[in-house]
Amino acid sequence: MRAAPRAVLVLLLRARTTGVPVTLRADGLTAALAVGAVCAAIVSQTALEAASGNPIGTATALAYPIGDLVLGAFVVGALAGMGWRLDRTWSLLGLGILTFLARRLALSRAGCQRDL
Repeated sequence: MRAAPRAVLVLLLRARTTGVPVTLRADGLTAALAVGAVCAAIVSQTALEAASGNPIGTATALAYPIGDLVLGAFVVGALAGMGWRLDRTWSLLGLGILTFLARRLALSRAGCQRDL
């Protein structure tokens, strides 16, 4: 399930970034890595606290929130790579991914392991 959103984001980014200078692409990569690092510090601690003792449960508790933050970092990197020109498509994508991440964090804080 995670491969499809990533593929769609890559195709959307390729379609919208024709003629973008290499410097803006480097800015996008830097922004994506920075956002990913900050989010990983927050998400991994929260998910580890909520994880059960078995390795499969811990891996599952970490996989979904980290997958959401990778998608979020990709959107931030794409925005930076396009010169921070925010349009409706990227705004809604970012808001949707942020909503999924917040929901997963709230569920993990509440101790609900069934829908992570």
